[in-house]
Amino acid sequence: MIRQHVVAAMAVIGVASCTSETRSYVVADDACVSYELHVGTPQYRLCTEREAKIAGSGRYVENIPPVR
Repeated sequence: MIRQHVVAAMAVIGVASCTSETRSYVVADDACVSYELHVGTPQYRLCTEREAKIAGSGRYVENIPPVR
């Protein structure tokens, strides 16, 4: 009887350890979201990479067309 409980508990622990939670956070003034790009798409990733490169260069570029 105890052996069955131990096996059941190990099974529950094994299944619980395989689950994970994924969260995506978007900044309210995210330029890529303002271009109507959706988080998780390749276009959004390219846009965020481009925005990060511009921010890292120290220059400000106005009216950048969206990546489509």
